[in-house]
Amino acid sequence: MKALHLEGTSQAEAWQEISRVTSLAAILDLDNTCVPLSTSSDDGLDRSLLLLLDSLHAASVQVAIITRRPERLVQRMKAQAPHAWWFSDVDASVMQVRERLPGVRVIAIGDDDAFPDLRVGEDLAFGVRSAESACSSAQLVLRGATAVRAILWWLVSLRSGPSAMERRG
Repeated sequence: MKALHLEGTSQAEAWQEISRVTSLAAILDLDNTCVPLSTSSDDGLDRSLLLLLDSLHAASVQVAIITRRPERLVQRMKAQAPHAWWFSDVDASVMQVRERLPGVRVIAIGDDDAFPDLRVGEDLAFGVRSAESACSSAQLVLRGATAVRAILWWLVSLRSGPSAMERRG
């Protein structure tokens, strides 16, 4: 995964700058990133994740979710999060999001080491690692699903104002 850094800015400044663009997509690897891989998908997505996905949508962030779970399990999740775009292929996700939203800037979060088609100086990539795993090639590393959700709530707050953080309860 390429960690991308906007020229001449710190990582926090880069994050704040990309959060303010008009056309923004968050490409999220569901498995072991937004939810622990050990979590059963039989019940679908948990309520706190659904609230987060709805809040991202309300903040004008197009969410694209990548999962390699069987289609029969994914169907329920798709119904729970109808605003999200769903993909099973990491390699095609960025390209397909760009085709649907020309000019979009991308925040990619995943535990894979490759999100192809990210643009240096325009997009941001976060690697997700457990505390004991080796650092990825990403400069921006999050430690587990809780950290992923926290950074996404921060994105919601930056795009929606302070009241958005209070609504997540």
